[in-house]
Amino acid sequence: MGGFLGTAASNLVDANLLLQIITYILIIGGVMSEKKGNFHRHGLMMGTAVLLGTASLLLVMGPSLMSSFGGITTGSYGLGSPLTLIHAIMGFLALAMGWTAVLALRPCGQVMETRGIGKVRRFMRLMASLWTLVFILGLAVYLYFYL
Repeated sequence: MGGFLGTAASNLVDANLLLQIITYILIIGGVMSEKKGNFHRHGLMMGTAVLLGTASLLLVMGPSLMSSFGGITTGSYGLGSPLTLIHAIMGFLALAMGWTAVLALRPCGQVMETRGIGKVRRFMRLMASLWTLVFILGLAVYLYFYL
């Protein structure tokens, strides 16, 4: 039985895909807010994206990875095995960077001038690029396994 998006995925996997799309839209909105100088909105959007990503990891993607880990590590899923592992590793790194930013770099959405904004900006750009790559890889995993 397929999910509500009409693929072979379950409803939970389809709901997670929609959550990932919303999360990525928040990231794009956060980047746009930063470019407009609205750091408070930027912080709120990015912080919300990190929370949604964490919830998704704990409730859906983590359990799914753990339940299929044997098949992934033995290569039983063909191209899906390395694709899933790369997505998982890079996704964990992106989420760790997100938590670092939320907790250390921009508390309460305020730019901390004493933190060397150039270094912060490079970190944020790297993180946004990584989140983009993880999002694309996640779409590829979904398409590979469920279409």
